[in-house]
Amino acid sequence: MSPSDTLTARELKSRGGVVDDLLGFDRSARAFLRTLHRLGPGAVGQAAGGPGSGRAEFLRRCAAVVAADGGVLAGEPPADFFPQVIWYNPWAYAKHGNTLAGLVGGVARPAGAGPVLERARDLTNTLLRMRFDGAAAEGLGAAFSPGEVDPVDRVRRGFATLVEQVRGTGKGRLLILVPDLDQLTPPARYAFFDGLRLLLGGGADVAVVLATSREAVASAYRVRDPGTLPEGGERVAAELVDLPYNVPRVDIRRVALVFRRFLGGGEVQVRRALGEDAVSQLAEVMAWPAVGRPRALERLSARVQLLAEFLSVGGGGVVRLQAAQWAWVVISECWPEFRRFVTRGGRARWEELRQVVVARARDELREPSEVDGWFDRDPDLAEFLGAHAAAFEAQADTLGWIEDTLVAAGL
Repeated sequence: MSPSDTLTARELKSRGGVVDDLLGFDRSARAFLRTLHRLGPGAVGQAAGGPGSGRAEFLRRCAAVVAADGGVLAGEPPADFFPQVIWYNPWAYAKHGNTLAGLVGGVARPAGAGPVLERARDLTNTLLRMRFDGAAAEGLGAAFSPGEVDPVDRVRRGFATLVEQVRGTGKGRLLILVPDLDQLTPPARYAFFDGLRLLLGGGADVAVVLATSREAVASAYRVRDPGTLPEGGERVAAELVDLPYNVPRVDIRRVALVFRRFLGGGEVQVRRALGEDAVSQLAEVMAWPAVGRPRALERLSARVQLLAEFLSVGGGGVVRLQAAQWAWVVISECWPEFRRFVTRGGRARWEELRQVVVARARDELREPSEVDGWFDRDPDLAEFLGAHAAAFEAQADTLGWIEDTLVAAGL
């Protein structure tokens, strides 16, 4: 989809908006949308989570639920209360200096030419003269037009009227989905959040869902007051979000399904190069909460396909990896800094890794080491390696080979 794209429920279906629920989000998406709708016009929801956690996928599932047959609200089809879905990527507009102008354009675009676009242009011109970075405007305020008393009220009423014109006589409100906010700098995020509050203050009949972490929101508000403590920033940020949703990790029972979906047609080559049971072996290694991030699984699928292609070109026949080697492939993607730490330490570091993993799994006392420090700083890494302690103990001598192969393959 383009950075700002408005789709009706029927168009979402025709353009692939309704697909399988890959991560098991549909139940949560339905509950989220029901609640968001009941909060009234101008409500802001948040799909919160770290990078790669599945925030964008949750937004896609919200769009798919709206487009699907059956009601999100009991007895009411989704198109009756969210008739249009607007995807808006502020990052694509940040380079032009005003993320709000892009949002206004995205809302107005479905109406085509005419008075709606004229109103959108007028609103955009006013927004471009306003400051959304926490600083005071110069002079009497560049946002004022000659003879104007209140530009804030003008913007609020203008946006609400624009939305009404776009909706026409139809029922329901616009659903605006905003991904990639974390890619903006904190000042740009603050400008977007501050401007969004302004636009929604006039009762525009929209619902907005932001895909961003809580820290990203809080850090944006700390731009306004650098002395604000983190907890203070979060309290201020809470004023923007009416309905937070924490994107969960992928259910470990779904990890293999998600990974296979990302592999797609590449699974044939992986089986040919690494054995018929290769995908099942890797899925078993990955069935651990620390690895269950959609973006990590997607990148890992590409890594495994490239490894398979590299081994196939070598013409050495089928290469079957052991459990510890598969675990190291996962580490190469999910914990690259730890991988570099181990490989730069030479043979002694590999042996230290084996000893620490085994000792921790058995709860044995030993002298703390640098590897212990890594585990203490990253509980997910410690948990993942602990789950494969037996394989690391028995197959530690094979890790050097898989590391050399990954490097040779450009991985």
